[in-house]
Amino acid sequence: SWTLWLLAIHPGYQECFCGEVLPVIAANSQPDYNTLKDLKLLESIVMESLRILPPVPMTLQKSGKDNWVDG
Repeated sequence: SWTLWLLAIHPGYQECFCGEVLPVIAANSQPDYNTLKDLKLLESIVMESLRILPPVPMTLQKSGKDNWVDG
């Protein structure tokens, strides 16, 4: 969903993305992996959205004191 949000706030990239994807979908409504792997802009958009807004936080929390749970 973050990827869609990023595309929504950057209409220029959304337009380029549609220009790359729509011809592929028009030719084959269910493209296979070999077709999708050639969509470089799609890959770039997904990877950049994962870099900017990762699904899992990358910062590690450290407690200020030691904690023991039953032993």
